[in-house]
Amino acid sequence: MYAIVIFLAILILLAWLYLFPVIVHYQLNVRDYIRVILRVAVESVPSILVQLMILAIYAGIVNYLPALLVLLGVTPFAIAQMAISYNMLNRIERKEK
Repeated sequence: MYAIVIFLAILILLAWLYLFPVIVHYQLNVRDYIRVILRVAVESVPSILVQLMILAIYAGIVNYLPALLVLLGVTPFAIAQMAISYNMLNRIERKEK
């Protein structure tokens, strides 16, 4: 039972990482959005690890210097996530052509 819950939690985390970049990049219906999000998440394990590593580094820096959170907010992580996601989506589009 725990394995199913952990698997679904990981799947939701992966979908959340690519939800907004896919919505911005494509104009699809809801079913196709889900299909594309899951496809991108499965094909981009290294970029997911890089995104999570950047998030951990930023969280560590903010934990050490909390004033940076007030000053910068989540903008550095958002910029890094969009750059990684944009490159991944372009790579997938080049594969399809």
